[in-house]
Amino acid sequence: MIAFVEMTVTFAALTALCLFLNTKMRLAAGLTPLFVLCGTMVWYSTLGSVHMLVPAGIVWFGAAAAACVWLWRKHKDIRWREFFSPAMVYFLLASLAVIVLFAVRRPIFNEWDEFSFWGIAPKVVKTENQLYTYNPGEMRVSTFVPGIIMLDYAFQFLGSVFVPWKVYAAYDILFFAVFAAAISMLGRRHWHIAVPAAAVLTLVPYMVSVYQRGIYVQTTYMNAYSDIPMGLLFGAGLVLYFAPRKKTTHTDDGRGAGRYGVLPFQGHGLRAVPYCGRHHLL
Repeated sequence: MIAFVEMTVTFAALTALCLFLNTKMRLAAGLTPLFVLCGTMVWYSTLGSVHMLVPAGIVWFGAAAAACVWLWRKHKDIRWREFFSPAMVYFLLASLAVIVLFAVRRPIFNEWDEFSFWGIAPKVVKTENQLYTYNPGEMRVSTFVPGIIMLDYAFQFLGSVFVPWKVYAAYDILFFAVFAAAISMLGRRHWHIAVPAAAVLTLVPYMVSVYQRGIYVQTTYMNAYSDIPMGLLFGAGLVLYFAPRKKTTHTDDGRGAGRYGVLPFQGHGLRAVPYCGRHHLL
């Protein structure tokens, strides 16, 4: 229950930052989650490289609190109808559903090997409050790029102990942010297209997953290979950059918003997940 509250508070802070970007910067609502999440990875990775993960978390939540204060003072300027676009509604509902599901099911790490991202990596980051690659070690350890772990650390920050299911929730929230960015190309007028598109996009990770083949019953029902988030981030960048759009940044059809939104995950998001391996769950 405590972990669920911590996750919900963090997600509320994420939503506040999204609303701030939409209201202040006029960034298309459907693009704001991906912009904030990738910016979060950039922020934590940058300060983590100088051994300042805890201050990074404090400042991040401080920024969310400041955004809430600004939004309260400028509440008349908030365009709620624009913010609750089909893409944003999809992101909010899907993310909250995953948080509730994992809070109830509480999946745990079951299997890993020397070629995997390891369940222990995000746990070390949380317990030690430093990058997994901070301490010198054997060669394979130093090859892990810490960016994707920083996404998990952002959701683990409020807790006093490491919670495995938060890792998967963070990954899924990133997926939904990518899908929301794609759906944001469809304005409110095209909701009848956005709804089936959201359903298809949600199934993409399952369609492209490489499942184990064998004659024995497997206890694994979920994995976190980095191939999927890397492919989604790269694909989202291309879609946002090359998609034909109207030249306005005030709605979900904003081309300028798309171009600016593409910078964080093209520049850092892809670098964050070149190889993260696999988690198995019970």
